[in-house]
Amino acid sequence: MASYTKTNIFYISVGFWLSLGVESYDDWSSHTLTVQTGGSVTIPCYYDKKYTQQKKYWYSQIEKTYKNTSEENLSIIDHPDQSLFTVTMRNLQNKHTGYYYCVVETGEQPSKKTIYETYLKIQSAPDVSVVNSSVSGHEGGDISVQCLYSSEYQNKLKQWCRYKDQSCYTVGRNDTSQNSSVQISDDDGRRSFTVRMTGLRLTDSGWYWCSAGDALSPVHLTVTEAGVESYDDWSNNVLTVQTGGSVTIPCYYDKKYTQQKKYWFSEIDKSNTYTNTTEQNLSVIDHPDQSLFTVTMRNLQNKHNGKYYCALETGEQPSTKTMYETYLKIQSAPDVSVVSSSVSGHEGGDISLQCFYSSGYKNKLKQWCRYKDQSCYTVRRTDTSQISSVQISDDDGGRSFTVRMTGLRLTDSGWYCCSVGDLQVPVQLTVTEPKRAFTTIPAATPSPTEADIHTTQQSANRNPTSVNKIIYTMTTDSRPETHKHDVILVMCLPAMLVLLLLVTLVAIVTWRLRKKPERGQNKEEEHFNSAVMPCKNQMTSSSPADVTSSASVDDSSVIYSSVITFHKASSSSVNREADVIYSSVKQTPKAVSS
Repeated sequence: MASYTKTNIFYISVGFWLSLGVESYDDWSSHTLTVQTGGSVTIPCYYDKKYTQQKKYWYSQIEKTYKNTSEENLSIIDHPDQSLFTVTMRNLQNKHTGYYYCVVETGEQPSKKTIYETYLKIQSAPDVSVVNSSVSGHEGGDISVQCLYSSEYQNKLKQWCRYKDQSCYTVGRNDTSQNSSVQISDDDGRRSFTVRMTGLRLTDSGWYWCSAGDALSPVHLTVTEAGVESYDDWSNNVLTVQTGGSVTIPCYYDKKYTQQKKYWFSEIDKSNTYTNTTEQNLSVIDHPDQSLFTVTMRNLQNKHNGKYYCALETGEQPSTKTMYETYLKIQSAPDVSVVSSSVSGHEGGDISLQCFYSSGYKNKLKQWCRYKDQSCYTVRRTDTSQISSVQISDDDGGRSFTVRMTGLRLTDSGWYCCSVGDLQVPVQLTVTEPKRAFTTIPAATPSPTEADIHTTQQSANRNPTSVNKIIYTMTTDSRPETHKHDVILVMCLPAMLVLLLLVTLVAIVTWRLRKKPERGQNKEEEHFNSAVMPCKNQMTSSSPADVTSSASVDDSSVIYSSVITFHKASSSSVNREADVIYSSVKQTPKAVSS
């Protein structure tokens, strides 16, 4: 720095802190940001509120240029609500090593003011780095950040510092200040130190850095209200998409903004696309029931590389709010990708997802993150939380890692992302209720439910023995295959009973038809016996002609009787002349009264 003559007034903020253990760092010119070759970094530039409306620049000592717009590998974003602007540099190479400055226009003399300067050092193995450059926690909760350093920095001073007020916390000291409790422990053997912040407050949100000696690495901390989701920016993420492909980006918002206008902002053409708009290669759809809107971009080409934002109109001050920002990187062979950007499973079931990465990201941190609450799960850790069990295993040889979620819940539905380093790929997970073939006997429950008992009781009146067998089977065997047979038996039982009833009816009708002729014959015999009078003497039958020829017989000694015979197939009209038989009975003379 001694060989460099500054042409601008350099701004140094000097603070005096009364809180025990909080130090003020008043010389930022000796700091060096170390970044891995091919990687990226986001640098925060805080400014005084009086410069909110003024132009801001990123000045490169290498190119001697001032820039305040976004390019393919550079994004400069102002955040007036936080009194800072961020500079994100991507795909960094050795040629980018050098000095850089954050500058604002003052509107007075001098016309420009340097608010921050740093030296950027690109290394294949950075002297200082962090496992994750973006962390989040809830109010009252805790966060941990792991900072790594090279062997030559083993004996250097290790610190955790805040950009906004330049306050620093040192290894081996437990400090409690307005920024919660901070504990820093050094692990010499692994060449890393861990920062732990407990009792988080909303005011702790902001930019920090891990430092060892004069080398540092930036970290962004987001603290949200307990139980309330945060939609603040993941400012250091890049979405990778294949050339000619498509991507869907979820934009979550607070429920209080349900009725407000939402839009997708492109830093490239400075255009706003409001929700419920569908164009040839762009769709912006609001889902108020889920408190999010989705942006789908299709047929992406190199010209679409750039910064994009999910924003909404608040109806208050400030009038607009950015919920999410990302850099879209179009590649013929994406550095990070997934086989399918949409997966689904049943409640209580499992899903697996394979995430691929290029060789340059082999040693980067692999994570499975949820957009809604920005919670992340890391490779080689098995986490059990409110979104079920998550297991992540890395296959270095295949350059992929697999995410497995077990014991799925309906609340697990939503948007996630595969993350490798600062690269991400969105994935939508849909969890549905399990399909059940029968409502009376749930397939997942081996023991009979109340509905099963009710159905069985109704069947018991018809076939008690069969029902008892079925109940015995259901209550003593919980194996899936046996249970399926029970279900089949219960379904077949009504059909068997109906068939049995039909057979019984046929038997009864047949029996009645066979008994009818016998009853008719019995009736004929009874009628004949009642019609013929008993006599003691032998009867002599004769035809009508004989009766006529025997007219000489005394009438007093003759008794006439008629015998009627019934025929089975007789009609209603009977030929009575043919059916009458005349007979004469000779009776022993008795005294007859006159």
